[in-house]
Amino acid sequence: MNILLVIPPYTHTKGEHQFIVFPLGMAYIASSLEKAGHTVSIIDSIIEDPTPKGDSQGNYLFGLEWTKLMDKIKQINPDVIGVSCGFTSQFKNTEKLCKLIKNFNPKIKIFGGGAHASALVEKVIETGLIDYVTFKEGEATVVELMDAIEKKIPFSKVKGIGYKVEGKVQLNEKRPFIKDLDSLPFPARHLLPMEKYFKYGKNHAHNFITKHSRYTTVVASRGCPYTCSFCSIHTVWERSWRPRSPENILDEVEQLVKEYGVKEIQFEDDNLTLIKDRAMKLFQGIIDRKLNISWTTPNGILVNSLDEELIRVMKKSGCYRVNLGIESGNQEIVDKVVKKPLSLDHCRNMIKVFKKYNIPVTGFFVMGMPGETIQNMKETIQFIKENDFDDILVSIASPYPGTELWDIAMKEGYMEHNPNSASYEVKPKYSTISTKEFTAKQVEELRNKAYIEFQLSKLKRHPVKFLTSQRNYITLGRYFRFFLHDRILDPLTNKKRFVKKTVVTN
Repeated sequence: MNILLVIPPYTHTKGEHQFIVFPLGMAYIASSLEKAGHTVSIIDSIIEDPTPKGDSQGNYLFGLEWTKLMDKIKQINPDVIGVSCGFTSQFKNTEKLCKLIKNFNPKIKIFGGGAHASALVEKVIETGLIDYVTFKEGEATVVELMDAIEKKIPFSKVKGIGYKVEGKVQLNEKRPFIKDLDSLPFPARHLLPMEKYFKYGKNHAHNFITKHSRYTTVVASRGCPYTCSFCSIHTVWERSWRPRSPENILDEVEQLVKEYGVKEIQFEDDNLTLIKDRAMKLFQGIIDRKLNISWTTPNGILVNSLDEELIRVMKKSGCYRVNLGIESGNQEIVDKVVKKPLSLDHCRNMIKVFKKYNIPVTGFFVMGMPGETIQNMKETIQFIKENDFDDILVSIASPYPGTELWDIAMKEGYMEHNPNSASYEVKPKYSTISTKEFTAKQVEELRNKAYIEFQLSKLKRHPVKFLTSQRNYITLGRYFRFFLHDRILDPLTNKKRFVKKTVVTN
């Protein structure tokens, strides 16, 4: 069959960082379909036109305009279209795309998959816009689904899909995870405009920072066995962790170096270093094969899996920066609220080791978790100031469907939302939670304070380095623009906040 896979445009508000990342998940689906004998095309709307297009509401569309996107779809005229349902915050754009496709040709079958579809599979089906929703791992499911469409096999025999039967939602049996990830073909990069990703991706990287423009992403393992309460990754992978072999990963990296001239790899794993021996083989393999690449980890590394021996090999193999998911500066919050297997004392020690090997460190933190207090968030700011981070990313706790945080916020009535909608909107710029301990506005103010005090601590700790770094001025400019819009321009224009203002006691 002639199958088209589409990533819709994204919508963002002013000041939000727009990521342009190679779509690994869709490329894996495409290569599996090609292996099964189908003709496959991919349209990544974002890379086709990454120029932001603003509207009167202060929103920006990144990606092809809808008419141009539909022109491309009409030109390909596929039998089946697969649409991305990866991000809860962007599902409205997926809905709009599906409506346009059905208006063009109601006979085209549409399937969708991704993290959002896996978390809210029934609600996505109930929209009536997507004929088949694949949930959890997609490669084998999509291949079987195409066989069922083409050969008119009963859909009840396809594991891992949801659909409607006589107006009622039907969820088939869950498909077991692929045991041997090495059996999957490498992502179908040949179907995507790699040179465009090299051209535009550097200023829009998932990691915010890249060393080389010719970089791409690789996944060396799938899933995470841990139980962080805010994390939505288990809606797809559950609490499992499945690694590819170091040899298979190295073969892919070597192909990228030789065929595409790739100079940098960003490992998109949730737990790249979970098993030390395997990580050592991977990093030593990069050295032994003389791949001469730089690499980093946008999603972060579990600090408790690190020691100096591993960090030394990381540096030698090309690691130029790390992100550490620390989340809070209070150990009890880490243990009982975030529920992450992490020692803050070990974090402090590993930051010093990274500094010893001249590897810059970004700390990931989250504020506004139910169970936190104002004092706990101030302790996080103090932890940031006391440790020698090169950068920080302080997120506001956002309840995503399928997470424990979502369940708590729903049960306690901490947020304003429409639980009956598949289009529940998440705007991480704003806090969506108010509890008896804090208001949403207080969380936003503490997040802003964390960034300001971090910059002041950097200036005090490394004054010459701070004043001669262009990146620091860019960062300060971003903070200023954020403050300007959030605290001055938005109130002047009476722009409605995303969350309700709730009066609570501290």
